Amino acid sequence: MAFDSYPDDDGVLDLGPQQSAERPITTLRFDANRLMHLRLVQIAAGGAAPPTLALQADDGLMTPVDLAGGLTALLGADRQLRANAQFAVEQNGVYRIRVSKTATSPLQRMTLQLTNGHATATRSFRWVVADREPETRQPRVIFTPTHLDVVNGHLEPGEVPVRNIGTGDLHITAPPDPALGSGFALDGAPGPVPPNSTGVLTVTYTPPALPPGGFAAASTTYRFATDDTIAQRPERRDAWATITATVRAPLWQAGDVLVVDPRASDGRGSRALIRLDAASGRQTIVSVRQHLVSPAGVAVEATGDVLVADASAVDGNGAVIRVDRVTGVQTVLSAGNLFRDPSAVVVTPQRRIVVADPKAFGNGGLITVDPQTGAQTALSSAPAVQGSFNLTVDDPTTGSLVVLCQNPTGSRRVVRVDPNGGAVVAVADEPVDGIAVDEARRVLLVARSVGAGPTALVAHRPDGTRDVLSTGQLLGDPVRLRREGTDNVLVTDRRAGGGGPGLIRIRLADGAQELLSSGGVLSIPLGLVVVPPLAP
Repeated sequence: MAFDSYPDDDGVLDLGPQQSAERPITTLRFDANRLMHLRLVQIAAGGAAPPTLALQADDGLMTPVDLAGGLTALLGADRQLRANAQFAVEQNGVYRIRVSKTATSPLQRMTLQLTNGHATATRSFRWVVADREPETRQPRVIFTPTHLDVVNGHLEPGEVPVRNIGTGDLHITAPPDPALGSGFALDGAPGPVPPNSTGVLTVTYTPPALPPGGFAAASTTYRFATDDTIAQRPERRDAWATITATVRAPLWQAGDVLVVDPRASDGRGSRALIRLDAASGRQTIVSVRQHLVSPAGVAVEATGDVLVADASAVDGNGAVIRVDRVTGVQTVLSAGNLFRDPSAVVVTPQRRIVVADPKAFGNGGLITVDPQTGAQTALSSAPAVQGSFNLTVDDPTTGSLVVLCQNPTGSRRVVRVDPNGGAVVAVADEPVDGIAVDEARRVLLVARSVGAGPTALVAHRPDGTRDVLSTGQLLGDPVRLRREGTDNVLVTDRRAGGGGPGLIRIRLADGAQELLSSGGVLSIPLGLVVVPPLAP
C-alpha cells in the first residue's frame, strides 16, 4: 500500500471564487502497469460545477484535463508524450484522474493545477495519489466537539457529528462496551459515511441525582476505531471525540406544590412563585419580580413550564406570564386586549389555556389563550359566568370547566361550563372559596363560616347533594384549593391554624388536616398547583 495525501495529512486547499493554485505531486506512484491514480474531493460541493483540473508533465505545458472523460495527452517540453490522463466524475463531489505512462516515458515529475469553478463561493479540496486505485479511497475523519445541554428528567439522546472530508467511505466500528466514560454511552453509530458527508453518533448521558435547581457538568474524550489510516497512527487524535454536558435540574418536579404570592419576600424581593416540597413543606422562591405585579393564579403546561395569571401586570390590565421551569425566567405570553383582571388560569388535558377574568367584557367571563402566539379568544361572557375569578378542569376527557363567580351582591356561585363555553349548569350558591373536582366529579369547595359555624371543606355531588368532608381545625381564612393526587386537597390559607399564612393538606377519606407549611416567605398565598407527572 502506497499513497500520499494532499495538501498534507491534516489540511485542505482553500480556493476563492475562480482562484487557481498549483501543487507538485511529490512522489510519482506508478504500478507495474505504469498506472497512477489521483482521487480528489471538493468539500461541501453543494451541487456546484466541478473544478478545472490541469496537469503538467516535467517542464511541459500545463494541460487542462478533458472533463468529458476523453484522453488528455501530457507532453514534455520536447513535445514528446509523457503520459495520458483520463477524468471521471463520481458521487458526492469526488473526481478521479487515471494517469497512464508510456513504456519509454522519461517522466520524472508532475504538477497539479486546481481552479475553483464556482463564481462566488470559496471551495476546499483534498486529494490522494496512489499506485492502486482502491488506495485513493482514503476517508478523513473529523469529530466536532459536542456539548449536550441536559434538563434532568427529560433525557434525550445527543448527536455527535462525524465529518468525512476524505475521498473514500468512512467506517466507524462501535466498541463492544458502549460506555464512553463520565456517564456518557454510545447509543448508535452511523453506517458508512460517504466522502464529503456528515454522519451522526448517537450518545446518551446519565446525569447524577440532583436536587431541584441543581447543576452539574461532565466531559469525556473517547477514541473511536475508524478506517481512516492517518487517524489510526498512535500519535494522532483525529478519531478522539470530545463530549461535554451541563445538567440542570428543573426548579420544580412532579409532586411539588407551586404557590403564587404577591407579597412573598425572602428579604430581597416580593411578588413571587414559590416551590413547596410536598414532604417537608420547605419553601423556595423559584421566580421573583420580573413581570410579576399581582400574581393570583397558577397552572402547569405539558412542557413543565408554569403559567401565572397576574391581575395587574404589563399595562395594569393584567397578563398571563410563562415561567421557564429550568431558569425561572419570565416571559409575557399574553397581555392587554380582552384582559382586565385575569385572576386564575388552567391548562386542560387538551392543552388549552383558559383564563378567568372577573372584569373582562365589562362584567367578567372566560378567555382562551393560544399557547404559541398568546392570541386571546372570548370563550364565554354569558351572564352565568359573569364575575368569574377562579376555575378548574371538570371532566378531563372533554376539558369542561367548573367556574367560581362573584355575584354583584358579594355572594358566590359555582357553575359547570362545557368546553365551548356554551351550556352552563349551576352547582352551588354559597359563600365559598377555592375550587377543585375529585374523581367522582364532586366539586370541592371551602365554605366559609356563617355566624359562629366553622369553615368547612364541602363536596357538591352531580345529583345536587352536598357532603361536608372536613370542618374547622386548621382552616382560618382559606383562599384557593387544588387536589393533590386522588387522596388529598391542598388549601392556601391566610391564617392557617389561627396563625399566619400557610398551606393545609386535607385527607379526603376522613377529613384529617395537616399544616404542611407556614410562615417563611409566605405572606398572602393565593393560587396554587400540584406539578403533575410531565411527558418525556
